[in-house]
Amino acid sequence: MGFCLSHSTAAAFWCWASRIEADALDQRKREAAQLAEVGIWNIEPLPLPAKAASVILGGPHLRRCSALRPQISAKEVREFAGQHELALPLHITVSDQALRQKKGVTVGHVQAYSEESAPFYSVGENAFAVSPALALIQLARDLDLIDWLVLAYEFCGTYTLDKSHPKGFRNRAPLTSAEQIAQAADQLPGLKGIKNVRRALKYLKDGSASPMETALAIALALPRRLNGLQLGAMELNVPIELGEKGRALYPRSACRCDFYYPSKKIALEYDFNAWHGTEEQRDSDALRRVALTAEGIEVVPVVFEQVRTYEGLVATGALLAKKLRQPVPAPADEEAARALVERLFGHHTHPWE
Repeated sequence: MGFCLSHSTAAAFWCWASRIEADALDQRKREAAQLAEVGIWNIEPLPLPAKAASVILGGPHLRRCSALRPQISAKEVREFAGQHELALPLHITVSDQALRQKKGVTVGHVQAYSEESAPFYSVGENAFAVSPALALIQLARDLDLIDWLVLAYEFCGTYTLDKSHPKGFRNRAPLTSAEQIAQAADQLPGLKGIKNVRRALKYLKDGSASPMETALAIALALPRRLNGLQLGAMELNVPIELGEKGRALYPRSACRCDFYYPSKKIALEYDFNAWHGTEEQRDSDALRRVALTAEGIEVVPVVFEQVRTYEGLVATGALLAKKLRQPVPAPADEEAARALVERLFGHHTHPWE
């Protein structure tokens, strides 16, 4: 017996587990810095807590939900929701129509999944959650394209939103990938919202490291008919191997770019600002860009305060298009494009908040 979180509740749970992981990673960094100050290096880091997202995703799971017959009290549901900062009612997956519940604490969704598409991860005693990829697929029916993409970029990226943090987000390992979402979608051809998922996957990239990167990536990836810049042939934060010249300037074998167009060897990088952390990190960014230039990669700086405006984004797109030898972008509807820019670069929250 047990119950399985689904839809927005599952997505909210994975965000909660991401914050647990981010807390642990931050603690590791603090401890490593303290030990380094007294000359202690290469200490084995403490294991991540059991409720960290990556630990759960690497742990036990079910392949079928036919055995999940929720028989839990309202009190138990409220306790679970409180412990995991989940809003009521909890959305859960049930195996047949007779098990649907609408008592103010749960909403049951009857859905059948193949073994390939639906691992159900253990998240507590007799409690499970659908995978991050499946939660995104379930939400595609209710979210519009932009809201879905913003959430999918976060799940496929290395950050999670956190209103309590000064930057508004924290770092953690990716929850899923565009490939995993596509594979799950292929196993669920009749599920409501699948067409929306397949459409949105054309514009989804792995590897975003911040909400600001997500906003720019979506603006670049969307076609002109959807008021984007149609310059989406880029990769996000992929490792670029450095040759002898680059390593002489930047003492690493590889480095990453915010956005990279490999066919043209052009990198798009957010310029120095508060989002890129400490002064030491910004100095490292500067050395990294010098190393990339030495490797023949043209680095195009982008100022966040500029691209968050419609005029600035279009000007940046025009400059980038010329360097890529592509048509200068012209969104189909200027009024709608302005609204899209405001929406992408505005306040970031999760759809269920």
